[in-house]
Amino acid sequence: VGHVGLEGQAGGEVGDGGRPEVGGLAVAASHAAGLTLCAVAPRPPWGCAVVPVTEHVEWTEAAHEALAGRVAAATGEAPGTAGARVLAAAECLRSAGLAPDTPLTVLPAQRDAWTVLAAGDGPRIATLVTSLRDAAGPVVVAVLTEGRS
Repeated sequence: VGHVGLEGQAGGEVGDGGRPEVGGLAVAASHAAGLTLCAVAPRPPWGCAVVPVTEHVEWTEAAHEALAGRVAAATGEAPGTAGARVLAAAECLRSAGLAPDTPLTVLPAQRDAWTVLAAGDGPRIATLVTSLRDAAGPVVVAVLTEGRS
């Protein structure tokens, strides 16, 4: 998460926890594949991520690898695509100030192309695989928001 050049511009400032703020709204940002994705919210938790899809993911967390297997089983996607969804979810957790190894579950699909991961009754992370006009391959965009009970 960067300050996306907001400090001192257009009323931007740095709020608690070092997050940029504009007009009392907190901003999270992620950069990859020539894209900057921003999430703006009045209060945490929230976060966002952009992750390029690759054929193979080098896992550093066994739990993430297992979750990617469950995502692939639920979506029918290739391991690299499911892995990019999990990496994006971990980045969302990190950008929201939560542990990136927070246990997540795959929720039943409710919308085409979207896969939602849940941290218990807490945050939800919506992930979408999409193509960008000038990008070499697909990317996963993800947004974390408060959970619903």
